[in-house]
Amino acid sequence: MQPEDLFALVQRLNGSMEGLGALAAALRIQTEGLAPDPAVQHALDAVLVELGVDPAALAALPNDAKTAAAGGIVAFLRQALDVAELPERPPGWTFTDPGFLQSQGRMSMSIAHVVGSIAPTLGDLASRLQGGATFLDVGTGVAWLAIAMARAFPGLRVVGMDVFPTALDIARKNVADAGLADRIELRLENVVELSDRDAFDLQFLAAPFIPRSIVPEALERLRSALRPGGVLLFGTFATVDEPLSQATQALRIVRAGGHPWNLEEARTLMERAGFSDARVVERTWRAPIAVVAGRRSP
Repeated sequence: MQPEDLFALVQRLNGSMEGLGALAAALRIQTEGLAPDPAVQHALDAVLVELGVDPAALAALPNDAKTAAAGGIVAFLRQALDVAELPERPPGWTFTDPGFLQSQGRMSMSIAHVVGSIAPTLGDLASRLQGGATFLDVGTGVAWLAIAMARAFPGLRVVGMDVFPTALDIARKNVADAGLADRIELRLENVVELSDRDAFDLQFLAAPFIPRSIVPEALERLRSALRPGGVLLFGTFATVDEPLSQATQALRIVRAGGHPWNLEEARTLMERAGFSDARVVERTWRAPIAVVAGRRSP
Protein backbone atom coordinates (compact mmCIF):
# COMPACT_ATOMS: atom_id res chain seq x y z
CA MET A 1 0.00 0.00 0.00
CA GLN A 2 1.19 3.47 -0.88
CA PRO A 3 0.36 6.63 1.11
CA GLU A 4 -2.03 7.79 -1.59
CA ASP A 5 -3.86 4.43 -1.34
CA LEU A 6 -4.28 4.95 2.41
CA PHE A 7 -5.65 8.47 1.96
CA ALA A 8 -8.03 7.28 -0.76
CA LEU A 9 -9.36 4.57 1.58
CA VAL A 10 -9.85 7.12 4.37
CA GLN A 11 -11.77 9.42 2.05
CA ARG A 12 -14.01 6.63 0.80
CA LEU A 13 -14.87 5.39 4.29
CA ASN A 14 -15.30 8.92 5.58
CA GLY A 15 -18.16 9.47 3.16
CA SER A 16 -20.05 6.52 4.66
CA MET A 17 -19.40 7.72 8.21
CA GLU A 18 -20.61 11.25 7.51
CA GLY A 19 -23.59 9.89 5.60
CA LEU A 20 -24.62 7.96 8.70
CA GLY A 21 -24.21 11.08 10.80
CA ALA A 22 -26.43 13.06 8.43
CA LEU A 23 -29.09 10.34 8.48
CA ALA A 24 -29.09 10.32 12.31
CA ALA A 25 -29.41 14.10 12.30
CA ALA A 26 -32.41 13.96 9.94
CA LEU A 27 -34.09 11.34 12.12
CA ARG A 28 -33.57 13.36 15.28
CA ILE A 29 -34.88 16.51 13.63
CA GLN A 30 -38.08 14.69 12.71
CA THR A 31 -38.62 12.93 16.05
CA GLU A 32 -37.43 15.61 18.47
CA GLY A 33 -38.76 18.74 16.79
CA LEU A 34 -35.30 20.25 16.31
CA ALA A 35 -34.87 23.34 14.12
CA PRO A 36 -31.52 23.49 12.29
CA ASP A 37 -30.35 26.46 10.28
CA PRO A 38 -32.08 26.41 6.85
CA ALA A 39 -28.75 26.11 5.07
CA VAL A 40 -27.84 23.08 7.18
CA GLN A 41 -31.25 21.53 6.54
CA HIS A 42 -30.82 22.00 2.79
CA ALA A 43 -27.39 20.34 2.92
CA LEU A 44 -28.77 17.47 5.01
CA ASP A 45 -31.55 16.89 2.50
CA ALA A 46 -28.96 16.75 -0.29
CA VAL A 47 -27.04 14.05 1.59
CA LEU A 48 -30.26 12.06 2.06
CA VAL A 49 -30.90 12.19 -1.68
CA GLU A 50 -27.39 10.84 -2.33
CA LEU A 51 -28.12 8.04 0.15
CA GLY A 52 -31.26 7.19 -1.81
CA VAL A 53 -33.57 8.40 0.97
CA ASP A 54 -36.64 10.50 0.20
CA PRO A 55 -37.02 12.97 3.10
CA ALA A 56 -40.82 12.86 2.77
CA ALA A 57 -40.86 9.05 2.88
CA LEU A 58 -38.58 9.16 5.91
CA ALA A 59 -40.97 11.54 7.65
CA ALA A 60 -43.84 9.09 7.13
CA LEU A 61 -42.17 6.31 9.13
CA PRO A 62 -43.30 5.60 12.73
CA ASN A 63 -41.47 7.69 15.30
CA ASP A 64 -40.47 4.63 17.36
CA ALA A 65 -38.66 3.15 14.35
CA LYS A 66 -36.90 6.44 13.61
CA THR A 67 -35.89 6.88 17.25
CA ALA A 68 -34.44 3.35 17.40
CA ALA A 69 -32.51 3.84 14.14
CA ALA A 70 -31.09 7.19 15.21
CA GLY A 71 -30.06 5.70 18.56
CA GLY A 72 -28.26 2.87 16.83
CA ILE A 73 -26.35 5.18 14.52
CA VAL A 74 -25.21 7.47 17.34
CA ALA A 75 -24.19 4.49 19.50
CA PHE A 76 -22.19 2.86 16.70
CA LEU A 77 -20.42 6.11 15.79
CA ARG A 78 -19.46 6.76 19.41
CA GLN A 79 -18.11 3.22 19.83
CA ALA A 80 -16.12 3.61 16.61
CA LEU A 81 -14.61 6.82 17.99
CA ASP A 82 -13.79 5.04 21.25
CA VAL A 83 -11.81 2.33 19.50
CA ALA A 84 -10.02 4.93 17.38
CA GLU A 85 -9.02 7.02 20.40
CA LEU A 86 -8.35 4.21 22.91
CA PRO A 87 -7.33 1.04 21.03
CA GLU A 88 -5.32 -0.05 24.08
CA ARG A 89 -8.33 -0.08 26.43
CA PRO A 90 -9.13 -3.56 27.82
CA PRO A 91 -12.50 -5.05 26.83
CA GLY A 92 -15.43 -4.08 29.00
CA TRP A 93 -18.35 -1.68 29.23
CA THR A 94 -16.98 1.74 30.20
CA PHE A 95 -19.54 4.16 28.76
CA THR A 96 -21.20 6.44 31.31
CA ASP A 97 -22.30 9.39 29.17
CA PRO A 98 -26.10 9.64 29.50
CA GLY A 99 -26.52 10.65 25.86
CA PHE A 100 -24.65 7.60 24.66
CA LEU A 101 -26.52 5.25 27.00
CA GLN A 102 -29.85 6.65 25.84
CA SER A 103 -28.84 6.20 22.18
CA GLN A 104 -27.71 2.62 22.78
CA GLY A 105 -30.89 1.84 24.67
CA ARG A 106 -33.28 3.29 22.10
CA MET A 107 -31.89 0.92 19.51
CA SER A 108 -33.36 -1.97 21.53
CA MET A 109 -36.94 -0.72 21.20
CA SER A 110 -37.33 -2.53 17.87
CA ILE A 111 -37.04 -5.86 19.72
CA ALA A 112 -40.64 -5.42 20.94
CA HIS A 113 -41.80 -5.57 17.31
CA VAL A 114 -39.71 -8.71 16.77
CA VAL A 115 -41.34 -10.33 19.81
CA GLY A 116 -44.80 -9.54 18.48
CA SER A 117 -44.00 -11.03 15.09
CA ILE A 118 -42.59 -14.33 16.36
CA ALA A 119 -44.77 -14.93 19.44
CA PRO A 120 -47.42 -16.90 17.47
CA THR A 121 -44.73 -19.43 16.51
CA LEU A 122 -43.63 -20.06 20.12
CA GLY A 123 -46.25 -22.25 21.76
CA ASP A 124 -48.87 -20.28 23.65
CA LEU A 125 -46.66 -17.21 24.09
CA ALA A 126 -48.92 -14.92 22.05
CA SER A 127 -51.93 -15.61 24.27
CA ARG A 128 -49.82 -15.21 27.42
CA LEU A 129 -48.60 -11.80 26.27
CA GLN A 130 -52.18 -10.65 25.79
CA GLY A 131 -53.01 -11.69 29.35
CA GLY A 132 -51.15 -11.15 32.60
CA ALA A 133 -47.71 -12.39 31.57
CA THR A 134 -44.40 -11.37 33.13
CA PHE A 135 -41.34 -10.45 31.04
CA LEU A 136 -37.70 -10.45 32.20
CA ASP A 137 -35.29 -8.14 30.37
CA VAL A 138 -31.72 -9.25 31.18
CA GLY A 139 -29.31 -6.42 30.49
CA THR A 140 -32.05 -3.82 30.48
CA GLY A 141 -29.67 -0.84 30.37
CA VAL A 142 -31.72 2.36 30.42
CA ALA A 143 -34.95 0.33 30.02
CA TRP A 144 -36.11 1.32 26.54
CA LEU A 145 -36.89 -2.31 25.63
CA ALA A 146 -38.77 -2.72 28.91
CA ILE A 147 -40.80 0.40 28.09
CA ALA A 148 -41.44 -0.71 24.49
CA MET A 149 -42.66 -4.13 25.68
CA ALA A 150 -44.97 -2.60 28.28
CA ARG A 151 -46.45 -0.32 25.62
CA ALA A 152 -46.84 -3.12 23.08
CA PHE A 153 -48.55 -5.48 25.56
CA PRO A 154 -50.75 -3.50 27.98
CA GLY A 155 -51.31 -6.43 30.34
CA LEU A 156 -47.61 -7.25 30.67
CA ARG A 157 -45.59 -6.91 33.88
CA VAL A 158 -41.90 -6.26 33.26
CA VAL A 159 -38.74 -6.85 35.31
CA GLY A 160 -35.54 -5.27 34.03
CA MET A 161 -32.19 -6.25 35.51
CA ASP A 162 -28.68 -4.92 34.99
CA VAL A 163 -25.34 -4.71 36.79
CA PHE A 164 -24.62 -1.11 35.74
CA PRO A 165 -25.88 1.42 38.34
CA THR A 166 -25.42 4.42 36.04
CA ALA A 167 -27.72 2.91 33.41
CA LEU A 168 -30.33 1.95 36.01
CA ASP A 169 -30.42 5.50 37.39
CA ILE A 170 -31.34 6.71 33.90
CA ALA A 171 -33.73 3.77 33.49
CA ARG A 172 -35.71 4.77 36.57
CA LYS A 173 -36.25 8.25 35.16
CA ASN A 174 -37.20 6.87 31.73
CA VAL A 175 -39.75 4.52 33.28
CA ALA A 176 -41.21 7.26 35.47
CA ASP A 177 -41.41 9.70 32.54
CA ALA A 178 -43.20 6.99 30.52
CA GLY A 179 -45.79 6.60 33.31
CA LEU A 180 -44.94 2.90 33.71
CA ALA A 181 -43.43 2.71 37.20
CA ASP A 182 -46.37 0.58 38.36
CA ARG A 183 -45.65 -2.09 35.72
CA ILE A 184 -41.84 -2.07 35.38
CA GLU A 185 -39.58 -3.23 38.21
CA LEU A 186 -35.86 -2.46 37.91
CA ARG A 187 -33.22 -4.50 39.70
CA LEU A 188 -29.48 -4.06 40.25
CA GLU A 189 -28.70 -7.75 39.92
CA ASN A 190 -26.35 -10.10 38.07
CA VAL A 191 -28.13 -12.77 36.07
CA VAL A 192 -26.03 -15.51 37.70
CA GLU A 193 -27.56 -14.44 41.05
CA LEU A 194 -31.14 -14.71 39.79
CA SER A 195 -33.10 -16.70 42.36
CA ASP A 196 -36.67 -16.39 41.01
CA ARG A 197 -38.47 -19.66 40.31
CA ASP A 198 -41.42 -20.24 37.98
CA ALA A 199 -41.81 -16.46 37.66
CA PHE A 200 -41.59 -15.43 34.00
CA ASP A 201 -43.42 -16.23 30.77
CA LEU A 202 -40.84 -14.58 28.50
CA GLN A 203 -37.20 -13.61 28.93
CA PHE A 204 -34.84 -11.66 26.70
CA LEU A 205 -31.09 -12.09 27.19
CA ALA A 206 -29.01 -9.27 25.69
CA ALA A 207 -26.20 -11.72 24.96
CA PRO A 208 -23.64 -9.34 23.35
CA PHE A 209 -23.33 -7.50 26.67
CA ILE A 210 -22.93 -10.64 28.83
CA PRO A 211 -19.42 -12.09 29.38
CA ARG A 212 -19.20 -15.46 27.66
CA SER A 213 -17.79 -17.14 30.78
CA ILE A 214 -21.02 -16.69 32.75
CA VAL A 215 -23.52 -17.55 30.00
CA PRO A 216 -23.83 -21.32 30.77
CA GLU A 217 -24.70 -20.62 34.42
CA ALA A 218 -26.95 -17.73 33.38
CA LEU A 219 -28.92 -20.03 31.10
CA GLU A 220 -29.50 -22.52 33.90
CA ARG A 221 -30.73 -19.75 36.20
CA LEU A 222 -33.00 -18.38 33.49
CA ARG A 223 -34.52 -21.78 32.76
CA SER A 224 -35.39 -22.24 36.44
CA ALA A 225 -36.94 -18.77 36.52
CA LEU A 226 -39.31 -19.53 33.62
CA ARG A 227 -42.82 -20.79 34.15
CA PRO A 228 -43.47 -24.15 32.45
CA GLY A 229 -43.93 -23.46 28.74
CA GLY A 230 -42.22 -20.08 29.05
CA VAL A 231 -39.75 -18.86 26.44
CA LEU A 232 -36.21 -17.49 26.51
CA LEU A 233 -35.03 -15.38 23.59
CA PHE A 234 -31.25 -15.38 23.35
CA GLY A 235 -30.66 -12.15 21.44
CA THR A 236 -27.57 -11.00 19.60
CA PHE A 237 -26.73 -8.48 16.92
CA ALA A 238 -27.29 -9.21 13.25
CA THR A 239 -25.79 -7.40 10.32
CA VAL A 240 -25.75 -7.57 6.55
CA ASP A 241 -24.04 -10.53 4.89
CA GLU A 242 -20.91 -8.57 4.13
CA PRO A 243 -17.44 -9.31 5.58
CA LEU A 244 -16.54 -5.76 6.65
CA SER A 245 -19.84 -5.28 8.50
CA GLN A 246 -19.44 -8.64 10.24
CA ALA A 247 -15.83 -7.88 11.24
CA THR A 248 -16.65 -4.43 12.64
CA GLN A 249 -19.64 -5.83 14.52
CA ALA A 250 -17.43 -8.47 16.15
CA LEU A 251 -14.91 -5.77 17.10
CA ARG A 252 -17.63 -3.66 18.70
CA ILE A 253 -18.95 -6.60 20.74
CA VAL A 254 -15.50 -7.73 21.92
CA ARG A 255 -14.59 -4.18 22.92
CA ALA A 256 -17.74 -4.05 25.06
CA GLY A 257 -16.67 -7.21 26.91
CA GLY A 258 -19.08 -9.57 25.16
CA HIS A 259 -18.80 -12.43 22.70
CA PRO A 260 -19.75 -12.36 18.98
CA TRP A 261 -22.09 -15.34 19.17
CA ASN A 262 -22.55 -17.88 16.45
CA LEU A 263 -26.24 -18.71 16.54
CA GLU A 264 -25.67 -22.46 16.42
CA GLU A 265 -23.23 -22.11 19.30
CA ALA A 266 -25.92 -20.31 21.29
CA ARG A 267 -28.53 -22.94 20.39
CA THR A 268 -26.23 -25.73 21.61
CA LEU A 269 -25.66 -23.99 24.93
CA MET A 270 -29.39 -23.59 25.41
CA GLU A 271 -29.95 -27.29 24.78
CA ARG A 272 -27.26 -28.16 27.31
CA ALA A 273 -28.99 -25.93 29.86
CA GLY A 274 -32.19 -27.95 29.44
CA PHE A 275 -34.24 -25.77 27.10
CA SER A 276 -36.53 -27.70 24.78
CA ASP A 277 -37.24 -26.87 21.15
CA ALA A 278 -34.15 -24.61 21.01
CA ARG A 279 -33.92 -23.17 17.51
CA VAL A 280 -32.58 -20.26 15.54
CA VAL A 281 -35.56 -18.09 14.63
CA GLU A 282 -35.74 -17.24 10.96
CA ARG A 283 -35.40 -13.49 10.49
CA THR A 284 -38.46 -11.95 8.88
CA TRP A 285 -37.62 -8.45 10.12
CA ARG A 286 -34.93 -5.90 9.25
CA ALA A 287 -34.03 -4.75 12.75
CA PRO A 288 -30.35 -5.65 13.49
CA ILE A 289 -31.22 -8.43 15.92
CA ALA A 290 -31.03 -12.23 15.67
CA VAL A 291 -32.57 -14.59 18.23
CA VAL A 292 -32.42 -18.18 19.36
CA ALA A 293 -35.58 -19.31 21.12
CA GLY A 294 -35.99 -22.09 23.65
CA ARG A 295 -38.76 -23.17 26.01
CA ARG A 296 -38.98 -24.68 29.45
CA SER A 297 -40.87 -27.90 29.01
CA PRO A 298 -44.48 -27.74 30.32
